[in-house]
Amino acid sequence: MGGKWLLQWLYKKQLVSPVDNHAMYPGQVRKEIQNSFLLSWNPQQFKYMEARISAHFSFKPMQTLHGNYPEMYLGWQAISERLGLAYTSSSSYAGYWVCNTEAYNDKFPGYHYIGFALSSDGKGYAILWNEKENEIIIPL
Repeated sequence: MGGKWLLQWLYKKQLVSPVDNHAMYPGQVRKEIQNSFLLSWNPQQFKYMEARISAHFSFKPMQTLHGNYPEMYLGWQAISERLGLAYTSSSSYAGYWVCNTEAYNDKFPGYHYIGFALSSDGKGYAILWNEKENEIIIPL
């Protein structure tokens, strides 16, 4: 009950928005989104991405290489620790990168999260790869 209240509050404050978490972008659109990813984040953008990542994983079971976690509300700290998220801004674009495990997305079998990035228009995205490093990007 508390988790639903929190999500409603986040929606109302426009820190998160109810979007289709399972849209996949094909080649050209994916490249355009990647080209819009920011090279660094300010403190407000960190807060926004932490809220979006938390909302993305809330109330869903989490499957990882190291085990499965039941459906529950997970705050930023728990998600960050389970995935081993680390921020870097030294590659092609800034992002939170998954360092501790492989976390799988049940809508895209065979794909796991590798990171989370923010576009110049303020939208958060999850980046997933399969074993051949084929990439898909989904909105948060």
